[in-house]
Amino acid sequence: MDELNGFDDVNNKGHLVKIDHDTLVERDVLNIVQQIQDYDPNLKVQFLTETASIGNTPYRILEFCKDHQWRVCFYAWKLDQTVLDRIWLADTNRHRVLSRLDANNAAVRRETLRRYQEKAGEAKDITQHIIASPKGRYSVDLGDKVLKIDDDPQRKYQVVEKDT
Repeated sequence: MDELNGFDDVNNKGHLVKIDHDTLVERDVLNIVQQIQDYDPNLKVQFLTETASIGNTPYRILEFCKDHQWRVCFYAWKLDQTVLDRIWLADTNRHRVLSRLDANNAAVRRETLRRYQEKAGEAKDITQHIIASPKGRYSVDLGDKVLKIDDDPQRKYQVVEKDT
């Protein structure tokens, strides 16, 4: 056992990796850092030891830009798959962010239109059944409520909570 940092090669069970004499890193964190480096060598993960306290983010992702300056991309509370996803989604050099955004917006519009058409179709079907019905009263089950329609001008229609 290394008495300086409590690192035990036998009892560690592969959770920690010794980087140098004084530094231990969780294997998952090291894996994320390696994936970031493999994705883009201009990106660097920095552990903020000077500000590592409650309320401050412990990591920041830096990019080495073409003007030979390091710039902060974003800060992270933990290094996991969400950091990789965020890097991938923000990469305008390799991916067309605008076309992805437009495609997503179009999919949302299609889904909204589909739901609207479905509701309109249900309303049309109910209306056709009411008009075709010879009865003076008609009730429609709306899930948690019942719509009661009456051809008497005094009562016209009424929405009633279902009895449970």
